[in-house]
Amino acid sequence: DLECSIGQFNHGQRTITVDQEYVQSPFLRENRKPKSFLKDRAVLDGLDRANTSSRMACHVLAPVAKFFDVDVSGHMTVHRDRAENRSTKTVEIMDTFQPPKRAVVHFDGKLMTDLSGDFGDRLAIVLSGEGQTKLLSAEMIKNGTGLAQAQQVVKVLIDWKVLNNVFAMCCDTTGSNTGWINGSPSLFGF
Repeated sequence: DLECSIGQFNHGQRTITVDQEYVQSPFLRENRKPKSFLKDRAVLDGLDRANTSSRMACHVLAPVAKFFDVDVSGHMTVHRDRAENRSTKTVEIMDTFQPPKRAVVHFDGKLMTDLSGDFGDRLAIVLSGEGQTKLLSAEMIKNGTGLAQAQQVVKVLIDWKVLNNVFAMCCDTTGSNTGWINGSPSLFGF
């Protein structure tokens, strides 16, 4: 059983300093064995902000985990924990978003390569109005046709619960947007 006290003690060839912050650490359980800090939201957010890959995060965190006698199963565990954290954070952001009563939806497609190397259309969707602007989505779509863009915009507006707040739309003048039959604005019914 590990007993924590404030001060310094020798552990093999190392001198370890234990301060008040360590003793009150949220990573310590009742039995004084540390729980996995990989579930801690601040750690996961920090890895995302630093643009650290899951594999690199595992290399960085493994020595720290070993010091605290915590098992890091591998980079896939880190990857799953980060994906779960992002999903939770996305739901929280969507639930707390206060949309403007009258909004304009802006969208534009761009051909680009994603992180996995796949080439495709990425559709950025932004909502603006009453002094606020919110990026709603920047997902890859199956193709850049007016129908695919219209379907994705409507899906995102429904997901964010802002479809009834949109009174106008803004887009560039590419063929997928300006066609009178298959252009995305005509498919919206505007």
